[in-house]
Amino acid sequence: MRSLDFGRHALFCSAAAAMLAGCGGSQPPIGAPGAIPQTSTIATHAERGKSWVDPGAQDGDLIYVAAQVNSYVISYRTGKLLGTIDGGAEGACSDSEGNVFLTGGAGVLEYRHGGTTPVATLNLPGNDPESGGCASDPVSGNLAVTFSTFGSGGSDENVAIFPDGQGTPTVYQSGIDAGFCGYDNQGNLFVDGYGGALIDLAELPSGSGSFEIISINQSIGGNPWSIQWDGKYMTVEGISEKSVQLSRLQISGTTATIVSTTKFSRTMSKARASWITGSTVLVPFGNIHGIGFWKYPNGGKAERVFSKKVFGRKLNFFNGLTVSVAANR
Repeated sequence: MRSLDFGRHALFCSAAAAMLAGCGGSQPPIGAPGAIPQTSTIATHAERGKSWVDPGAQDGDLIYVAAQVNSYVISYRTGKLLGTIDGGAEGACSDSEGNVFLTGGAGVLEYRHGGTTPVATLNLPGNDPESGGCASDPVSGNLAVTFSTFGSGGSDENVAIFPDGQGTPTVYQSGIDAGFCGYDNQGNLFVDGYGGALIDLAELPSGSGSFEIISINQSIGGNPWSIQWDGKYMTVEGISEKSVQLSRLQISGTTATIVSTTKFSRTMSKARASWITGSTVLVPFGNIHGIGFWKYPNGGKAERVFSKKVFGRKLNFFNGLTVSVAANR
């Protein structure tokens, strides 16, 4: 996970020292108690594509943004800032019930849909662990988290799997410099990471006790970021300084074939881990502290952008995001 550090481990621990035990403090709840106060929303205007609304979205859908220093809860449909979580995070994922997991430092914090106070803390093993990406298994409910450990005997190939998203995890060695992870619809777990100058891929088949290295039929350029099931294919996000692309993979055995690539025009720099929801993909951008919406798998020009003009104020650097679906779906 060396490629994903960006010096943020120290920032996370200094900004949220009491958030997780791995940062050297106790674990009081973060943020204001209870659910997001709907009366605290800010009336603002969209920066671009104000009239566009994702046809698959519902009024109660929320975006949880993992950001430095603080994290945020944002209305999916309007971009209104609904809540602030007092503590930064490295990554974010969610399950089909709208539960949200924010990674950072030595563990993972779980939130109910609409909540800003964690309902559970999952601790990672090892010496000074630093969590990275996470993913919820739609079949078993297990939660996978990539993480690094430091010091004597440390490894940066770790993947922790929490059974049913709780308790003590089982730790696996992925065989690659694991960064992000994602499950397919059958409970197979995939992780991506660096393999020299290219993106590597490994799979933990459902029910298996070890990872297998997956060879890709052609190189995927850029830095390895989110890896996610889009309903038909596993997708791997490759990010360079000013470009983002999603490669859709057909996987057979230990071989992956790129069947198509989604490219985004007019993307901003400092893009981070994307999130696919139905026929839309969201990409957070650190440099404008914003979120772009694209039709998926079309790509091309953004349909809408949320940023300072939407949120009403400048927010902290965005690292990743996830969509927490409304409970009435």
